[in-house]
Amino acid sequence: MLLSASNNFVSGQNKCHYLHFRISDSHLDENWMDNLNQIKAIQELFDHNTPSKIEVFSAASPDGPYSLNKKLSVERSHSTVNLIKRICPSLPDSIFVVNSLSEDIEGTIKLILESGQPWAQEAVSLLRKGGSDPEEALRHFKDGIVWRYLADNIYPLLRRSEISIIYVNNDLSGGVTPVVSTSEGSNNQANANSSGKV
Repeated sequence: MLLSASNNFVSGQNKCHYLHFRISDSHLDENWMDNLNQIKAIQELFDHNTPSKIEVFSAASPDGPYSLNKKLSVERSHSTVNLIKRICPSLPDSIFVVNSLSEDIEGTIKLILESGQPWAQEAVSLLRKGGSDPEEALRHFKDGIVWRYLADNIYPLLRRSEISIIYVNNDLSGGVTPVVSTSEGSNNQANANSSGKV
């Protein structure tokens, strides 16, 4: 049985592998964004090391219906675990810790503030006051310019799985050293369909 973790993402001190998903999709497209390079990095890691714990955290962006976002985030976790098991079929379920976040509001706020856009602070204020439907708070802000920016530059980065792999380095000298995976995912900006879904 896969374990469920608390609703928190991996600490910023840990380096993660990142896999991204297309809008309104939980199918893992290897050719989307930097997924292929990330998958190759995970494969190489497993070829030379023994994982002892794998934490998978999946999320959806906060546009679109909440019920859809919740479904997508859970399904993205399952897709990610299934990918890892295909890469390394011998892995037991017991080393997986799986969590999903239906709508990554805090991630949205962080990326808006880091964008350097002149409207960033005001957009964050609107988002924090958005209640249960944060997309409506921003959809018409600045005549839709902000919404289009989010759809093209921020929301694609939030449709993701983060994979933190704790493993034992199979040192040929006979020693074993627990380490944390240091392959960091790409933060390349990607265009996304601005239909308002994740």
